[in-house]
Amino acid sequence: MTKQKSSQLHFRRLEFKYVIPTSLLDLVVPTISRYLDADGYANKAGFYKVNSLYFDSPHLACYQQKLDGILFRKKYRVRYYGDKQKLFFEIKRKSGDTVFKDRVLLPPTTRINQQSLVNHQFLHHIPEGKLKGELLADYHKLNLKPKVLISYLRRPFVSKFTNNLRITLDYDLKATKITNGEFLDLATTNYVSPDLAVLEIKFNETLPAWTRHIINAHNLQRDSFSKYASAIEK
Repeated sequence: MTKQKSSQLHFRRLEFKYVIPTSLLDLVVPTISRYLDADGYANKAGFYKVNSLYFDSPHLACYQQKLDGILFRKKYRVRYYGDKQKLFFEIKRKSGDTVFKDRVLLPPTTRINQQSLVNHQFLHHIPEGKLKGELLADYHKLNLKPKVLISYLRRPFVSKFTNNLRITLDYDLKATKITNGEFLDLATTNYVSPDLAVLEIKFNETLPAWTRHIINAHNLQRDSFSKYASAIEK
């Protein structure tokens, strides 16, 4: 990663997802590259690693909301990129196709380990503000606990002309379920979908016409695929 991620983030955007076979990646990437630049956060090979530690209630309320098709729902996660140099806490809200996300950078002293998770120590490291208030309320109401650590590689692309368009390709999806705060070795985890990748188009305005060329050329169909839900079901 060559740039610093913002310490705080709040945004609203639309997200369209398409699940594609990994065999299509080499065909789709050149087409995307005609219109978009590689994201500056990517390494020289064009990707970075994303790790997300998801929290849910003992009865998996967040997962159940997804299954039930609840219009407005939330996800709670700690995210880090690459080797865990920086940890972010995120609340991701979704209403239909619209995504609202709040994120804060946790202090460098924060440790996401078994003791911190069991004793809820990491909560004290979240900076004061509206996000912390919302998280603490939800954390105690739902009795949130870490449930699964999801890891994948991401090829990100950004628009050459606007900040309102981004396309990502996520693949090599792996998941580690967490029991009683115990982390398993990622080398022994399950592949969520070894032969599939997730293409996401993220935008705030009207989709450019050329995106429809990619969709039609490869016969892509929109999908409500959830990495978290798929990992829970493994």
